[in-house]
Amino acid sequence: MRALSLTSAPRDLECTATRAFLETAFDVDGRRGHEVVHVFGVASPQLDELDIGAEIPVLDNHRTARWIPLDALRAGDPPFHPVGMAELAAARAVACGARQA
Repeated sequence: MRALSLTSAPRDLECTATRAFLETAFDVDGRRGHEVVHVFGVASPQLDELDIGAEIPVLDNHRTARWIPLDALRAGDPPFHPVGMAELAAARAVACGARQA
């Protein structure tokens, strides 16, 4: 199971499953922030072809997304927000037949 954050989904999704809706509040530079996170399990041959650590562009901004092993995320390298996401991803690793990595 790998985690990936994308704004634009691949075109070859074979399965999607709603996993969770999370709400978190946080402080940044003394200002209160808020976010709602929608978590989905997906299966995609296009994404399965990517190597661990491969970076791909996010289509609606200048950022990139990359596959990161769950063990690294659980260890906090890099930080994975909101708190508890790595555990949620690991607990749902079997969703849609996602491969382990």
